[in-house]
Amino acid sequence: MEYAGTDYIRSLVFPILLALPIFLIIFIGIAFSIIRYKTAPKASLLSIIALVIFLLLRLVALIQPLLSVQLVQGGIDSNTFAYVIGTVSVLSSIFGAIALGLLIFAVWTNRSES
Repeated sequence: MEYAGTDYIRSLVFPILLALPIFLIIFIGIAFSIIRYKTAPKASLLSIIALVIFLLLRLVALIQPLLSVQLVQGGIDSNTFAYVIGTVSVLSSIFGAIALGLLIFAVWTNRSES
């Protein structure tokens, strides 16, 4: 099955629109963490790391459909395709859990009394 250039654009527009609110919250969280770094450096650093991981995971989620199309068009066999997609999914889940753990740890970490 051949995909035209407009098909690639269409397959990206809706997911990007859906991801915009999440990107906005991530960028606000990063900015707030940078602003609060002097008062709570440990919590801010953990939050920034976690939010950057979440940002990267959202970008991978946006690219994954295009990766799938490219793999199928490249003539990849179904076993290899399943392996690639499964690996991306497992790694995304692991990194998502790490990021969530970092955020939870940032919430409960000790802050200096000012």
